[in-house]
Amino acid sequence: MKTCQYCGCVPKNDQWSSEKYCIDCIGYDKVICFRCNGNGYIRKEDTIEQCWVCDSEGERYEAA
Repeated sequence: MKTCQYCGCVPKNDQWSSEKYCIDCIGYDKVICFRCNGNGYIRKEDTIEQCWVCDSEGERYEAA
């Protein structure tokens, strides 16, 4: 099943605004980071590191 990359919903075929976003999320260009799940930090064994994917912001910009 294909989900909206911004809100995570599963829209019907006629409810897509683009290939990645549903019609409710049109115009958004920030998505929650997939690596840290929006937390900004990653736990590795016994240490906590900043997320290198989103630079510890929890969100990353994606071209619309």
